[in-house]
Order: sequence, then C-alpha cells, then structure tokens
Amino acid sequence: MKRALEADGLVVGEYTIARVSSAAILPMAIALKEGDETVGVLATGVTLDWLEEQILARGVAPGGAMTIADSKGVILARNPDPARFVGTKIPSTYQHLILASKPGTTEVLSQDGTRRIMGYIPVSAKNPLYVSAGISRDVAFAPVNRATLTGLAMTAVGTALALAAAVFVGNRFILDPIAQIVTVLERWRDGDVGARTKMQGRHGELGQVGASVDGLLDEIEVRRCESARAEEKRKLLTNELAHRVKNTLAIVQAIARQTYKNLPEQNAVFANRVGTLGTAYDILMSDDHDAAELGKVVERALRPVCGDAEDAVTASGPKLLLNAEAVSALSMVVHELATNAVKYGALSEPQGRVEIEWEAHEGEIAFSWREFDGPPVVPPNAQGFGSKLIHSAFPAKMEPRTESEFAPDGLKFSLSFQTA
Repeated sequence: MKRALEADGLVVGEYTIARVSSAAILPMAIALKEGDETVGVLATGVTLDWLEEQILARGVAPGGAMTIADSKGVILARNPDPARFVGTKIPSTYQHLILASKPGTTEVLSQDGTRRIMGYIPVSAKNPLYVSAGISRDVAFAPVNRATLTGLAMTAVGTALALAAAVFVGNRFILDPIAQIVTVLERWRDGDVGARTKMQGRHGELGQVGASVDGLLDEIEVRRCESARAEEKRKLLTNELAHRVKNTLAIVQAIARQTYKNLPEQNAVFANRVGTLGTAYDILMSDDHDAAELGKVVERALRPVCGDAEDAVTASGPKLLLNAEAVSALSMVVHELATNAVKYGALSEPQGRVEIEWEAHEGEIAFSWREFDGPPVVPPNAQGFGSKLIHSAFPAKMEPRTESEFAPDGLKFSLSFQTA
C-alpha cells in the first residue's frame, strides 16, 4: 500500500499468503489520483491458481516447462509439477536472470533434472514479473541424430518459440490488462472523466479489478457532480448575503444623515467609517471565501481617504490571508490612521510620507504604521473616538496588542494579533 502511494502507476507485490483465505496470492495496488491529489488506493490480489490455469490453457510442449516468478525469485506458477515448485525460490545459480538487463535465452539444468533450452523475460520497470519458458534439450536436439542442419534449425526454432512463449504469456494474461487499467486511470486523471476499462469478470481476476476501478470512478464522478452543485448553491447564497449587507449599510448611512443632518462633519466621519466597513465586505465577497489577502485590505482601506496623497504611502509585506473578523477590524484601523494622517499627520504636508509593513511569525501578525516628515507631533490630551476604535477594533480572542509612539517626526503605531 505504501509503495502504491509513492509510485505513479501500478505496483505488483511478491508471493503472499492471504490473511483471510490463507490462499497464495499475488498482491497488486494502484493509487487513484484526481489531478495531483491522491483520493484513494485500489488494492487486490490475483490467486496463483489463476496464473496456473493460464499456463495450462496455453499448454506446454512435451518435456518443456513454463515458470512465472516475482521480483524476489519466488515461483508463482510452474508447469509441470506446480505443487512441488510454487512458493519455492528459483535456484541461486539462475537468480541473476530475474534482474537481467534484457530478455534472452540460455541452457539450464532444471530442478526436475531435465536439461532445457530456456527463453526468459527479466523483471523491469515495465514488467513486474519474471517469465521463462523452456523446451527439453533432448527434444530440441533429437533431429541432430539424423541431420546436423535439421538439428540446428530446430534449435533455433525452439529458442525462438521459447522466447515467444514467455513474451506471449507475460503480455497476454498480465501486462495487457494491467496496461489497460493504468491507461484508463491516467486518462481520468488528465480530465477524461468518462474513461472506463469496460472490463468484466469474464476477463479473469484482472478483469474483476478493472470492473472495480470502473465502479469506483463512477462513484467519484457522482460525488464530484454533487460537490459542484453544492458550490454553485453556496455562491448564490453568498451573493444574496452581500446584496443584503450592502442594503443594510446604505440604510444605516441614510438614518445617520437624517439624524445628524445639522452636524455635517460628524456625519461625514460616520459615513466614511460605514463605507470602510462596506469595503471590507466587498473584499471578502470578491475573493469568494471567508478570508482576504492583507495587502488588498490595506489598499482598499487607503484608497477613499488618501486620494492624491496615495503616492506618499508605501506598503510592503508577505502575502497573508486574514479571516473575516480580522479583515473588518484591520480595515477600520487603517481607515482611522489614514484619516488622522491626512488631517493632522504626515499626509497633511507635501513632503510627508507613510510606511506600512507587516510580517507573520508563529501564528501572529505584526503590523506597523510609521509617519515621517510631517508637522510636529503633540500627544493628545484625551483619547478620542477614533483612537478608541483603533485600540478596540480587534476582538479579544485574537489577543490584539497596540502601541503608539508620538515621535517628533511622526506617529509610530504598531499592532499585533493572533491569526488562529
């Protein structure tokens, strides 16, 4: 299972005794991926009896032998004498053939005492199993007793047939079905959601694996469609909520204008604050989730206040996401700082400038506002509503900390708060 998660294709295991049935099997597994994300692992096992049946169905020449082994040399299927050899290891003398660099032929003395001419296909990246087929040397060389040329021709034919038999068994019954399953999974991963193996149980045990893959892909597609419908519904609800919030803020502003119509300055301050709150909601809704990027929050909060002085403000820091509460609070803080800077601070002078910076460390965001080259700064005698708003904008659960330094060349304000 672990190898399947790490590999990009089908992983074939070694000779294994199943825990439930106690039968000898060949385990196989493949990771199911959607894009670059692993969504599951499909694991199965092919019984060794089934492999033996494939050899028997093809047939073995008189005096010949067919062997299929795993990457460690454990024999998975063998004819003749499967009961004697299955589960045992290929002799050490021939172990080097299992991981040979390419297919080939050789003359061997088999464990049953028969000398054979054998063709073999070693284990490789494309071929997870070792397959060999041999014919009896006596059978192959019998014609030599009658005619040397005929014997040599038969030897060549026997060698070719042995190699062809090994290739045929490996490809027809194991590699081709596996390649079909892997191809379908790769097509599905690349966006072809309708790709299916169309394999059935009549194709053998690997056919059952293919049918299971088709069933799993069908279920994933159903869930994907349900998720898409749910996301569309969420977007509709979000848009409706945004519309209602904006209407509510507009009503609040209208009520304020009627209530404080004889106090135009206070009315304008209140309207700007409500507008800043509306801007914070616009950022959240435009990003289509319940978080927004800190840089965008600062930019949108500064825009309606600074106007022509916007070039005198620099903002820098990493890309950080803020939750909805932090977006609203920071928008109000930046709005109040910018308003004070335009009225009384650095932005009230042509040469004045403001530097805004932020950084994150161990779940905490540190935000700083520094003014330079403004008029002489005089600490206030009392804390106004704007100052109170700055120091109380963030909820207590975010553990906000603020510090204001009224330096001669401009206000130095720092704010820190928890992000989680």
